[in-house]
Amino acid sequence: GPIALPGVPASLSVAGTLTSPDPDADGVIGAWYAFFLGERGIGAAFDAPLEGGAFAAPLTEDIPDGAWLTADPDWTYAAAFVVAYDDEDGDGAWQEDESLVDRSVCVDGEVAILRYNRPVDTWRGYRLLDCYGARAGWSLATVAADETWTEWQDDARASTLTGGPECPLFGDER
Repeated sequence: GPIALPGVPASLSVAGTLTSPDPDADGVIGAWYAFFLGERGIGAAFDAPLEGGAFAAPLTEDIPDGAWLTADPDWTYAAAFVVAYDDEDGDGAWQEDESLVDRSVCVDGEVAILRYNRPVDTWRGYRLLDCYGARAGWSLATVAADETWTEWQDDARASTLTGGPECPLFGDER
């Protein structure tokens, strides 16, 4: 198979099931972490229909300016949670004023987060990727319950996401 190189942007698709989807759940989005911090007008990393509790979507390389969480040119990244929503206006797409109904998905009981690291072209950028075990482009990570560490996951895990209300976002009760 292909070998992922740390400085070459990696692509990723996500898929999974909600084990107990909220009855109002119509779709699933990659909700930017910046959205939960109050940034508006940035859309979603992806928007996919929820059919029979299942979803699947490729992730885009087009990251909106407001989604970036750092300004360091050698370590710029954006992050997104997989969250179900209620398509209240029936247009088949998530709008920022529509309700998020299932909070996140998990991998082996740990909250999953999608992360995009901006490609780097400096020695410091490559060194940061190496030190953190990261790569440019999209990656799947899990975050421990106490939020103290992040573990990068194999790309294959991104197609086996599961969860719903039992996989909360940061700061929510489990």
